[in-house]
Amino acid sequence: MGIPLFFFLLLMRLLAEINGRSQDDECKASRCSEYYGSLAVRFPFLLKDHQPDHCGYPGFELSYSEGGQTMLELPS
Repeated sequence: MGIPLFFFLLLMRLLAEINGRSQDDECKASRCSEYYGSLAVRFPFLLKDHQPDHCGYPGFELSYSEGGQTMLELPS
């Protein structure tokens, strides 16, 4: 009974690791532009409409203009 339990626990650990990596990939730094010198957006900020809400702190959403400028929308 010890060997099947070991393999079950090993499988659960492997699945947890794979799931953790996929979440890390969707929240890694994002850039507003492909051009040299563009701003890398990281936690606590998130790039609006390009990253899931859980990737940043509420109210810290950044967006970018068609010209590639990074913008922070402040509440009124």
